[in-house]
Amino acid sequence: LPVGSKILLISAFVDGLIKLNVLRHVLSLEPATESKINDYSRLVDVKHALEMSGMKIVKDVDFSSTYAIGSRVLQPYLYPDVEPYLTHPINEYFSKLPNIEGFGLHQFIVAVKE
Repeated sequence: LPVGSKILLISAFVDGLIKLNVLRHVLSLEPATESKINDYSRLVDVKHALEMSGMKIVKDVDFSSTYAIGSRVLQPYLYPDVEPYLTHPINEYFSKLPNIEGFGLHQFIVAVKE
């Protein structure tokens, strides 16, 4: 990329999944697994690859933590006999709450070529 170019990356990361599985373990739930449609990387590896490519990360947002806690931890704990689905009321509720960070499966990264 030419100097000054931006790259926008939204990707799934294993970091949040590991933290969610700690919460699931505390609640005696089986570990959540990686979805088949995402390639889960380690956040530190992706950031390192961007930096080694001459990119400076200017924004890094874990935008899905609150939703992930609701859908991957609380929904299966509170409704163990209900098949998880996106429009479950608990997921709708958690999708509207302010986001906390650290447990999201997806992150949004903006990097600029230096």
